[in-house]
Amino acid sequence: MQFGLDVPTTGDYASLRVLAQLAATAEAVGWDGFFIWDVLDGVDPWIALTAIALHTQRMRIGLMVLPLARHQPWLIAKRLADLDHLRAGVSCVPSA
Repeated sequence: MQFGLDVPTTGDYASLRVLAQLAATAEAVGWDGFFIWDVLDGVDPWIALTAIALHTQRMRIGLMVLPLARHQPWLIAKRLADLDHLRAGVSCVPSA
């Protein structure tokens, strides 16, 4: 069985450094996934995923909900591909 965290990008977690450190700590203690929110009043989810990717190695990361109506589909594909390359193939896809 695998376990992941669902972390908001608002309130106390509206800091890229806090999210990156929390993800690194979660990975160090054995969590399998770290998923964040894509909401208008939070930090930019793509910058947050990049910070998280740079501080973790094996854990799956991604967005819990990706409101495609607010994004250009080709930019989503490019951003996910860039994250995939940054992580050397460790899963960076939206959670199922």
